[in-house]
Amino acid sequence: MVCEKEKKDSRTEKIKALVAAKIEGLRKKIDNADTIEEQMVIQAQLLALIAFVPDFDYGEMEVPDIYFYPPKPTVDHEFSRWFVNDPTFGAMEDLQYPNLR
Repeated sequence: MVCEKEKKDSRTEKIKALVAAKIEGLRKKIDNADTIEEQMVIQAQLLALIAFVPDFDYGEMEVPDIYFYPPKPTVDHEFSRWFVNDPTFGAMEDLQYPNLR
């Protein structure tokens, strides 16, 4: 008897072969496209087929409820505040970037 996993693997391999054949056909078809619009349509089809993954279900995905970045307190940027509040900072900035004003 053929087990369920072997059936699924066989089905997946058949789907991959069909997609590969379709990609090959589109690749040959793109050479004969006359306009840029036709090429764009064929390229969109190629991208969709290249990105196709058999048996992938977004519904089965679980997004973990975690922080991607650990919560940390905001760093006090006293040094940069000193620059912004410095009365000569505007004159220095004007010297560096004379075309901005």
